[in-house]
Amino acid sequence: MESGDVEWACLCLAEYCCLYVFAGSPLAPFENDARKFAQVMRDYDQEISLIYSIAALQLALNLMGRSDDPLVLTGEVMNEEETLRQLLETN
Repeated sequence: MESGDVEWACLCLAEYCCLYVFAGSPLAPFENDARKFAQVMRDYDQEISLIYSIAALQLALNLMGRSDDPLVLTGEVMNEEETLRQLLETN
């Protein structure tokens, strides 16, 4: 971020979020970090990175029992159907 390459920095943050969840690390501490990262991505209009990190966060919340259906990425931070619709509309 300090060198000015915001896009790659945000992509790295998004990848960190995905790998953190898939690595089997404790999920509770991840939530705060992921929310901070998502805000940075919003601040810099990094939509693709934001979608990846929000999906990883929603997955973590699902795994912690904080969703109605753990198999669907819809809950506190993401709506799977809405995200998919938006992505299809923008190719």
